[in-house]
Amino acid sequence: FGVVTKFEYQCHEVGTDFLSGSIMYPLASAREIMTAYAELISTVPDALQVSCNAIIMPNGKGFMNLSMFYTGDPAEGEKVIAPIRAIGKPMRDGVEVGKYLEIQSRTDRNVPWGDQYYQKAGFLTEIQPKMIDVLVDITESPQPFTSSINFTQVGGAISKIDPRSTAYPNREAEVQVVIGGSWKERVDNQDDYIGSVRSNWKSLLPYTDGVYINNMMADGAADRVQNNFNTNYDRLVELKNKYDPTNML
Repeated sequence: FGVVTKFEYQCHEVGTDFLSGSIMYPLASAREIMTAYAELISTVPDALQVSCNAIIMPNGKGFMNLSMFYTGDPAEGEKVIAPIRAIGKPMRDGVEVGKYLEIQSRTDRNVPWGDQYYQKAGFLTEIQPKMIDVLVDITESPQPFTSSINFTQVGGAISKIDPRSTAYPNREAEVQVVIGGSWKERVDNQDDYIGSVRSNWKSLLPYTDGVYINNMMADGAADRVQNNFNTNYDRLVELKNKYDPTNML
């Protein structure tokens, strides 16, 4: 809730060329890649962001990705990502130096306008082996729609800010996990599709701690919202009652 009256930006000079891209692996290596990623996220420097993604097609085919972006000098970045390049047996290595603007639009084709999407998400302080077991089961159980599993790093500079200084809590989280599905157009049985994603999520929920509210798809329970904001919740309610007592916003 709230009305934004002013934005204040602090600009940082970053240059134009960055080391970025993804390394693709067979879907059958899901356990190996997820396990390696779980160990990796606690060791990489703040200048390197690494995501781990799985795509599962309705026919059971698919792939794993380790995607990365290095904010520093590309030559130094090549040294930093060398241990990542040693993981598993890649099908393709697409990590290379590119222009910042081109990198920003590189994955647009993966989420075309007009497709239908549904997802569930939560934060993790660690990726537990038992959770990887559940995720591997998902990769081995194709749905009649394209399924996805995404790990994205948080932590870093986010964790260095006092949670009480902003509304955003969950600053101890190391990674966010998002599972979802997509299909080309609205179909009569898409409620079943959504139900399948929710069922998978139910088995993952116990391993999570908090959620990025914009990923709740407007169907999260009220108590989960309250628990998510933790010690910030009472302060936010106090502000809400002070500035918007009639719930106009």
